Amino acid sequence: MKSGKVARMLGLDRRTVTNWTDKEEFARFFSPEARNLTSGYQRTYTESDVIVLNTIRVERDRNTPWEDIAVMLQNGERHLDLPPSALTVETTAPVSQYGKIQAYEAKIELLESQLGDLKHMLAEKDETIGDLREEIGMLKALLQIEKERTKRPDLNESN
Repeated sequence: MKSGKVARMLGLDRRTVTNWTDKEEFARFFSPEARNLTSGYQRTYTESDVIVLNTIRVERDRNTPWEDIAVMLQNGERHLDLPPSALTVETTAPVSQYGKIQAYEAKIELLESQLGDLKHMLAEKDETIGDLREEIGMLKALLQIEKERTKRPDLNESN
């Protein structure tokens, strides 16, 4: 979908659409075609790109700072409810359904990342637990030796 159609769909100016797409904080959320990184003459926006733009639109209407919007997008948050103007623009794909799929995929990616972090933390804790158990074992052995010395005074004379 071209930037003009996306702009009409979201009730935005075409320049706003391209400015948001080119904003450094959001670049990783857009397709190469939307960012005009391919050899094509015009930008082409995917359904996922439209959902990201819609999320930015909703959050900017709420005066959410740019950095906070980037964090929301990174966390997989997506606003799937398009404005009424989207109904007047013909598209070949059900954008809201695709947006839900994208939101689920982003959330899965986030949760898998968090799971990986937790596994790493658990592995570190297991290593720490092993070290502590080893130290406890050594201290118990030293304690036993000291208890034996108190029972047998002849062992103390050699010191």
